[in-house]
Amino acid sequence: KNYAKMHPIEEQQPAENFTIETWQCNTCLSSDAALPPAQDLRALDPTPASPAFGGVDDEGPTPGFGEPRSYGMSTVSMISEDEVFPDDANLYTDECPESCRLPLFCQCREFTMGAGCFHTEGHLDPMKIAFECPRLCPERCCQALDSLLHGSSFDVASENSVSAGPDKSSLTFHTKVLLLTELITEIHLFGGDMADSETGLTGVTFVREEDNLSAGCIEGEESCSLKLDPENPFFKKVTMQQVIFEADPSIHRLEKFICYLCLESLAGEKLEFGDLNEVGTIQGKSWLQPEVAEGKLCITGVGFADAFPVSMQLVDVAPMGDDVDDALERIFYGRDVLSFTCLHTGLALYEHHGMIAMEDPSAIPVLEAVMEAVEHANPSWTGLLPNAINIIDDALAAKMGTTASVLRLDRYLTHVIQKKLSVGMWDASTNHYKKLIPLKQQISILARAVGVVNRYNRNKPSFTVYSWACLSGDKVSKWKAYLTFAVQVLLVTMLCLGMEVENFGTQTPSLLVSVLVSFVIISIAWAQMENYNAIKETFPKQMGKSLMWLDWITNKVLAVIVVIANFLLLGSTAEYLDLVLNSTATLFIVELDDVALSVDHEGIVDALRSLAYRLINEALQNMDKRYWAVKELRRSHPKINLKNCALVW
Repeated sequence: KNYAKMHPIEEQQPAENFTIETWQCNTCLSSDAALPPAQDLRALDPTPASPAFGGVDDEGPTPGFGEPRSYGMSTVSMISEDEVFPDDANLYTDECPESCRLPLFCQCREFTMGAGCFHTEGHLDPMKIAFECPRLCPERCCQALDSLLHGSSFDVASENSVSAGPDKSSLTFHTKVLLLTELITEIHLFGGDMADSETGLTGVTFVREEDNLSAGCIEGEESCSLKLDPENPFFKKVTMQQVIFEADPSIHRLEKFICYLCLESLAGEKLEFGDLNEVGTIQGKSWLQPEVAEGKLCITGVGFADAFPVSMQLVDVAPMGDDVDDALERIFYGRDVLSFTCLHTGLALYEHHGMIAMEDPSAIPVLEAVMEAVEHANPSWTGLLPNAINIIDDALAAKMGTTASVLRLDRYLTHVIQKKLSVGMWDASTNHYKKLIPLKQQISILARAVGVVNRYNRNKPSFTVYSWACLSGDKVSKWKAYLTFAVQVLLVTMLCLGMEVENFGTQTPSLLVSVLVSFVIISIAWAQMENYNAIKETFPKQMGKSLMWLDWITNKVLAVIVVIANFLLLGSTAEYLDLVLNSTATLFIVELDDVALSVDHEGIVDALRSLAYRLINEALQNMDKRYWAVKELRRSHPKINLKNCALVW
């Protein structure tokens, strides 16, 4: 981009001497000036379970991804750009303080396969060639290659750039991304002819119980399917290979498709589509380096180029072991109905910058703002809450897209750090581990607070006077809870002591009313027990022990006593009016902790907002203060715990 600014070039016609086999033009190939060897340029990391991401690596920033971040002062660079993550094994440790140890669900990774740009192992990076080749070629015949690969300029954020993908009005290969709302239990793949009789993936069908969703072209000649274990519907290995070919030579239009996809379940069953080819370029087609991911994987999204799937988004829940419920409730929407969330924006970040697809793009500015605070503020945690206010408000308003985006962003940063990668939209100095890890810890704290709000929106428990006192924490609510408990115990005691059961069963109408009212009280007591469990599940760490014990005694112990006492009392009552009064009295005792509470929806939202702020501030204050001190981070040399994305001094 900088080179293009310094050397403006007039509009040119597509070069006719373009040789796609080596991604170079004939003029440059015949010139004395040789390009640097391929191993010195950026290439796809062939390491298994490390899908390619755009951005920077140990070689420094990629041309065209913008200049280093600057804010009217000298650019902050803690160490040289070739040490984004250190290579010294002695700087890594398995030890981790309790204060910065991530919950297991925050250790899960979310990443993409096949969404990256034109990277192949052992081949020149086209982005690099497009930048270097015009310098070596006096006729600038390779300027057309720049337009061919990345549009009319290096500015990948421009929506007006010429397309390198299937649709000339768009910027990338991807035209949409479909994010799954629930975990699938079965998958069907469909294929057809894509380029010169080369078979490619044309469509996919996802199945969850009775729900069935298809996308793409499912009328292909080739099809295969895999049914997963409903109790353990995960993959242990996913392998993908893609092909890029020149679909229309007259306008140099490129297309990309999946030529090979292998899904292996935890049970060892395989779903294999297509053929795995040797990496290379021949006859206008380029077979890319296969990407491999391993772990305990579930599919969360599929990227499409027009009607054909070209990429996948995955989550690795291996850190959860066998108990994956906590992770799944943060990965999927929890609506028990399989559906898609369709995204048409932010695809430049998804494809060119290695970001994952997210429902709400407003999470990206929050990420940028928190990184600014990490680089400049002291302490850096002061930038989290001011920039996350809108995120928390959207979560309180039950906007699932915003909540899911924050949780996805947390998992993406886990993937970046655990695999020692980079956030593609930032330069090397910004991607330094002393900045990424404090950033990850702050986003993780935000994600945990948003997760509590999300659990409330899922469970929708009703508050009693006891649970409300635990949530709000104010003294008036606590005293009100204690007084209500005393009244309930007193009324139950008086009920038991005042009963006379000598005439039990002598009056048939009384016995019948006793049975009917007892069923009603049992249903009420059962609902209160379920609500108590929902409260405990929603706020497992926020509920005060003493008050929740009172809630447990009231809704379980006293409820059982009231059911038995009511049956005996009404069965011994002869007068009809006494039957009505006694029935009402026993119902009142059971419902007293509910009717004693008077709070509207706005009050609940305010209490949840206060709880979210309190959780964030407490977590930030409990962390090692050196996390948030920019100067201290520069001077110190902490070790890295990759599992917990933590610094250890």
